[in-house]
Amino acid sequence: MGSGTHRAPRAVRRQRATPAPQATGRHRSAPRPPRTARTAVAWSLVATAGVITPWTLLAGPDDTGAGTPAAAAGTEPATPSTPPSTPPGTDRPAAAAAGGDELLREQPRRRAALSRDSRRTPPEKPVPAWLVGCDTSPQETSAANGLLADDDLCELPDGGFHLRGDAAAAWAELAVRYEKRFGEPMAITDAYRSLEAQQLLYARKPGLAARPGTSNHGWGVALDLGGGVETYGSAEHQWMLDNAPANGWVNPDWARQTGSKPEPWHWEYVGS
Repeated sequence: MGSGTHRAPRAVRRQRATPAPQATGRHRSAPRPPRTARTAVAWSLVATAGVITPWTLLAGPDDTGAGTPAAAAGTEPATPSTPPSTPPGTDRPAAAAAGGDELLREQPRRRAALSRDSRRTPPEKPVPAWLVGCDTSPQETSAANGLLADDDLCELPDGGFHLRGDAAAAWAELAVRYEKRFGEPMAITDAYRSLEAQQLLYARKPGLAARPGTSNHGWGVALDLGGGVETYGSAEHQWMLDNAPANGWVNPDWARQTGSKPEPWHWEYVGS
């Protein structure tokens, strides 16, 4: 062959191009895996440990994670947990700040207690027009029996009769119940008596009328009734015995059938 640069045979060049496998042994490391395998393992570790990566920082709030290393490695991106559902109308943040679940458990009991309290409190009853303007609070007066001032009396709707304000208010409730039961209004034959009227009555019926200045009619807290109430044993009289005390009205013991001076028609207001 001619002179010049000597080339190694082709077989020798092929042998040099292929690196010989490294010997493994006590002081030798195991063969390193291919680069693509190392990359997949690294991203798997990053996704598992939750390490912040440049891709995490670059992801916007609306990113779904598609195309990120974590998605490429098959790891599902973390999603925010859904807050537990709360009963309708419950302010969860406020409840948590004020005691959390314990307060939420307490709310139904409080609502039940409020519901019971509302049932205990009776609704306000409508005031009849004729009673508006009357002082219906429990009253005391320094005036003499039968000499009460007009301001201390309230005129009843029928017959021009008068009662003290608180007695008139109690009678108004009783009269509504009576009329609902019997279908007709309560019949009044007498109510407040002035001192002069009591004197005249006493002169006509000395054994029946009270001595002037001592009758409860003169204090505006007594009624004489008719319409069946004036008869012992009638349905009207028995209903009054059973129901009138709930409104503060009674047939006093002395006026009962076995009393010292029977008067079934006479009823007095003793307060509720």
